[in-house]
Amino acid sequence: MTIKIMRGVSKMEKVTFGEKEYYFDGETYQNIETGDKFVLKYGIFHPAYLSEEDIEAVGLQFKETIDQNLQHDLENLEMDMYQKMRLKYLQTQDLEQYIETGLTGSIKVDLINTSQMAENFWDNQIELMMKTEGLTDQYKNNNPLEWVQKMNQIRDAVREMINRDIVERKAE
Repeated sequence: MTIKIMRGVSKMEKVTFGEKEYYFDGETYQNIETGDKFVLKYGIFHPAYLSEEDIEAVGLQFKETIDQNLQHDLENLEMDMYQKMRLKYLQTQDLEQYIETGLTGSIKVDLINTSQMAENFWDNQIELMMKTEGLTDQYKNNNPLEWVQKMNQIRDAVREMINRDIVERKAE
């Protein structure tokens, strides 16, 4: 349940996590019962008095622990190109999402979903773009070099789309 409250110029939302209620001003959560203030980062409430550097240090500690645990979890998973790209993206570009999925134990599921989504998108988009470009078997027989060139362009475009829309996506 979310309730909007007007106080002065700022808007506060009343939000509930479990059995606790908080006011949220867009940056900070304030426990209604105790008055304590928190920031939410990496899927964890941190006391609002901590500096950004302290919170980042906690995040890096979580990352190291998740990295170690993940090595064991992924030993039996033969990762395809898109799974490897997704994992590297999370570890290097979206640390917050990496830690959140790591803490919930859902990285392996995320990587499996990435592979399935990429494969489905690849098949559907290649077929669609071939139809749009008129790349038929007859075209291939009549203009083989041009057909190969256009297919390479289509494949490159689909790889870019998969990278942008699937590999670098926010968590579901």
